[in-house]
Amino acid sequence: MSNEPAINTIVRDNALKVMKELDQRVSVYDKMYLDIYHAQIHLFEHLIETMYASKSSVWSNMFGTPYGKTAFGWWSHLFANGTIYNLDAYKRFLQWYSQARLNGLRNMDEQIRVFMEYYDKVSLSAESADTSDDDTEKTPSKRAAVPRRKIASKRSVAKTTKTVRRTRKTAK
Repeated sequence: MSNEPAINTIVRDNALKVMKELDQRVSVYDKMYLDIYHAQIHLFEHLIETMYASKSSVWSNMFGTPYGKTAFGWWSHLFANGTIYNLDAYKRFLQWYSQARLNGLRNMDEQIRVFMEYYDKVSLSAESADTSDDDTEKTPSKRAAVPRRKIASKRSVAKTTKTVRRTRKTAK
């Protein structure tokens, strides 16, 4: 036997490598999301603090008129609604993205399952062919699932060749 690793070992080692990488990246994804979350919270806390810390006369001079208060109210309302809309859009994108990834993984899992079912059928048919009562009819397990091609006789090859030659002559 050679010193090369078995197929199962190769698949297992590569699968473990991917699983380890996935585990390491979860914390990175969490950190990125938390950084965005903290930046958004900081922005709105800073906005509120600025409004309360500044002198009320500044805001009165800028937006003291009824039209100024209305304009500022509309701006504030649009800013809040736009931010909430963006948060919802981002949430929908993440839901779509995770669903697309999950569907891809489920499809891959289904393909593996179908392959294994096919392999089981091929193995069982090969084993049943190997364990038949008639020892002279045994076929190798590799050939059990593969249908044998019909070998063309010399006569059928000659007929086909004549037909092809006639077709070429009439086409010219």
